[in-house]
Amino acid sequence: MSIEEILQVLQRFNIETLILALVTYLITCVIKKLVPYNAKKIIPILPFIFGVTLFFVYAYFLLKCTDYLFVIKKGLQIGGVATFYYAIIKQLSKNGNLKSTVSDILKGILKTQSVSAVASKIINSFSSQNSDEQNQQKIAEIIAQNTSINNSECQIITGIILKEITNANKK
Repeated sequence: MSIEEILQVLQRFNIETLILALVTYLITCVIKKLVPYNAKKIIPILPFIFGVTLFFVYAYFLLKCTDYLFVIKKGLQIGGVATFYYAIIKQLSKNGNLKSTVSDILKGILKTQSVSAVASKIINSFSSQNSDEQNQQKIAEIIAQNTSINNSECQIITGIILKEITNANKK
């Protein structure tokens, strides 16, 4: 599945769904670090379970929603998108090489031919001394200079790249 196809899938959902699914993905990553090795078989289902649960809590406390059919439908949707995030990022990170992972993410969206150079520039701009917001802003600026994707797509891509770089630096 190319990045363009992934973005087409993600464009179907509103920003609320994408943000909640990304939060669910991040919660799953934290839980994955805490779970003992022999229990890691349940990790692939966790994004779905957490996505559904997170939306139930969100709808109850913040939206004060009483339309149970809407809450169930939207919860299942968020769980599905969170599982999609988890599967795509896990597949991209199997390469092991950070530069090739970032290059794979960028291939479908760059308007320049120098995907490898842009990937290197992004990796080199990352600083562990900066906050995630500062690093994400730097990555977004580099992507914006080299592509014509809209702001929500750029946020999604920069979030994925930032997570990959952060995970690679922790190893």
